[in-house]
Amino acid sequence: MSRKNWVVLILMLVAGAGIFAFSLRNTDLHQLSIDLANLNWGWFGVAVLCICLYLGLEGGVTKLFMADRYPDFSWKNAMRVPLVEQLFNGYSLFHRGPTRPTSGDAPGWGRWRPGQLGPLDEVRRLSGDDRN
Repeated sequence: MSRKNWVVLILMLVAGAGIFAFSLRNTDLHQLSIDLANLNWGWFGVAVLCICLYLGLEGGVTKLFMADRYPDFSWKNAMRVPLVEQLFNGYSLFHRGPTRPTSGDAPGWGRWRPGQLGPLDEVRRLSGDDRN
């Protein structure tokens, strides 16, 4: 890795740690430590394995579909596509789907009060969709 890549990697790790710390600001760390101590690590491993399997299969499908049109498309690039996709899905405004918060300060929503409509409620109203 070049010096520039190392600097960017360190900045990304620091930014990620900062975001992680900020998201834990209202979390009871003692309760979190109890939950981690009681976590079934076998099932956690199964979940991580399933995530890796999903990303690998999606990378394989990407490679398969790109092989005819771009013969020089590498496996490395094919495996990066699902990772970038998940990155953008992770911070998309509507990644949680058509739901609204049910309490207090929800990130990105400001202070929500009972009876207040969320951003997708207006879209539902205009489209005639009356599901809750």
